[in-house]
Amino acid sequence: MTDTGTLRAAATRLRDLAAAASEHGDPPWSYADRTRTSGALRYADRDLILRGGSTGRGDGPRVHRATGIWIATFDPTLGLLIADWLDHDADTGHPSDAALHVARAVLDDPAGP
Repeated sequence: MTDTGTLRAAATRLRDLAAAASEHGDPPWSYADRTRTSGALRYADRDLILRGGSTGRGDGPRVHRATGIWIATFDPTLGLLIADWLDHDADTGHPSDAALHVARAVLDDPAGP
């Protein structure tokens, strides 16, 4: 696949993933603390995506606080912005190394061609 093709394929994948991840609630996602190590990941402060903490009690799905904050930061809205960046780099005809690395990671091909 050409560099431009790699960028376009990754942008398409990001858009598809963002659409699928946000069909049951509107981005942005948020994380709200319940305790020092526990909280809830939500769609736009409404519907629950995932709750839990790092207690290790086995009482259901859990997300560590730092991981929940990370996931909320990288919600579908950011995925769409990254897709736009990859398309923009493809349009230039001279994609940056950073865009290509991101695209390959999105496509699960970090080593590239």
